[in-house]
Amino acid sequence: MYDARSRTGGDKSNLVFGLATLGVVGGTFLAVWKGPDLVGAGGPASPNAAVSASLSAPGDIDSVALSPQETRFLSVLSRLSPETYRELALRLPSVGQDRLKRMEVMFIAAYPVLIENADHLEKVSVRDIDRLTDTAINELRKFQQSGTKWCKGSFLARFEGKSKREAANMVYANGLTHDVAAPIALTINAEFYELIERARTSPTHHGNLTAADEQALQGMVMSLMADPSVMKAMMAGGDQSEALKQLNVCSIGVTALRSFRRLPGDTKGRAWAAMFDHPDYKRAIREAERMF
Repeated sequence: MYDARSRTGGDKSNLVFGLATLGVVGGTFLAVWKGPDLVGAGGPASPNAAVSASLSAPGDIDSVALSPQETRFLSVLSRLSPETYRELALRLPSVGQDRLKRMEVMFIAAYPVLIENADHLEKVSVRDIDRLTDTAINELRKFQQSGTKWCKGSFLARFEGKSKREAANMVYANGLTHDVAAPIALTINAEFYELIERARTSPTHHGNLTAADEQALQGMVMSLMADPSVMKAMMAGGDQSEALKQLNVCSIGVTALRSFRRLPGDTKGRAWAAMFDHPDYKRAIREAERMF
């Protein structure tokens, strides 16, 4: 796993890591439930008024933050870890207005907070799960409707075998500059840390998956496999590289998330909690903890 503390000044991969925080979680969920053979065979959403009111920022953050997105991110971080926020309040003024550098400083500081609070993730409420799912669906639909190459598996296949640094450079070379990425990265990460905050203060205990839950999840997988781009990928047989080239990633994501959104609330909660009890997730957290 990449160690953020060993990075050098010009490394852009930390911003990519910040953008990927939610993607890692969502990808882990799909990896657990879709089965290993599937591939082988605008602006960010804003919280509603009630949520915004409950997440108001401490008064001194406006003097540190340079944008509403930074204010929101630093606000939740200050509540989860006042010590981390105090360190950032001292460091950020010396960074100036360099968006990339500010992202790196904030995400590196926030990463240990995420790891320290990882145990709370399985206790997220169904309401928050739905909010997160709706945000992801809306953003993927925007991408899908724009015709962007970032939805095309044939484009994403170019990243296979690349190092983290090479992949980061390719991301920037293909239009995802720090000016474009910074507001998105901050908003997504703020929403995720707010979700952790609510789970820490008002935990929801979902319980274990039932036989009925597993049947419902199997139905979700079947709806995903009916996606036209997935059906094309399955025709590639065991050639995973060729299968990826056939995929429309945004279409798959929207189909999967809509299917998940339609599940009964209790099933969604138990499925979400089961993800964080998965051995691969626990292994990743143990590895991350050894970094600090």
